[in-house]
Amino acid sequence: MKRLKNLRGFSLGELLIVVVLISLLALVVLMTYQHQVAKANDARRKEDLAKFKIAFEDFYNDNGCYPTEDQWAAYSCDSNDFAPYLETYLCDPVTDERYYYLTIVDGENPEACAGYRLFAKLQNNSDTDIRNVGCWPVGQGGCGEGVLLSYNYGVALGGSLVDPNYVPAVPTGGASGASGASGPTGFAPGTLVTICDTDCKCNQTLIESAELKECFAFSSPSECLAAGCRMSESPPSCTIGSKICQH
Repeated sequence: MKRLKNLRGFSLGELLIVVVLISLLALVVLMTYQHQVAKANDARRKEDLAKFKIAFEDFYNDNGCYPTEDQWAAYSCDSNDFAPYLETYLCDPVTDERYYYLTIVDGENPEACAGYRLFAKLQNNSDTDIRNVGCWPVGQGGCGEGVLLSYNYGVALGGSLVDPNYVPAVPTGGASGASGASGPTGFAPGTLVTICDTDCKCNQTLIESAELKECFAFSSPSECLAAGCRMSESPPSCTIGSKICQH
């Protein structure tokens, strides 16, 4: 009996620590699982668009044109509406909605025969393929204005996926919470800003009209880096989005 009296259980504090540790471990497992699911969904979206790209060429060979936007709107998810080009009409794996489709028209091909653009929204807004196809993360410009702000990935034929004249508003930091990137007229002369230098590195410089020509300037190096500073085909120019920065 005396030996039993010396035994004691866990204190309330010890139990709380165990519960917290188990909860943190469960949270890490859940976040890892959700990240993997998102990656799998994005891989499916990319695969779907790649399949559509092949199917569109078969459709063109048979019809002399790509599907019109009205035809696209009539297709139903998981149906055989697009057979024989695809046995099952593919839709977003999460929302079960059609991918966003636009035709490219020109003077010689006033209908849908010049080309097309097909858009998707990747869950991983940091996916490197977003910038590789010319789009921006959702919340930083997407693939264009209007509805296209909600998409960050796509494929195209017969024209560029993103309008060459489209310049997204680049979010800026600061206590004021203002957003948008500014050109040389957006800052007073003598203001210290960050631009892409001739090596396409983000460096600080003073605003002078002779230094910046049709170029974005940023309030901090981090904003410049986030904008995707990269070389154009004709050094010493850089491009941010579709804007060429000449120094």
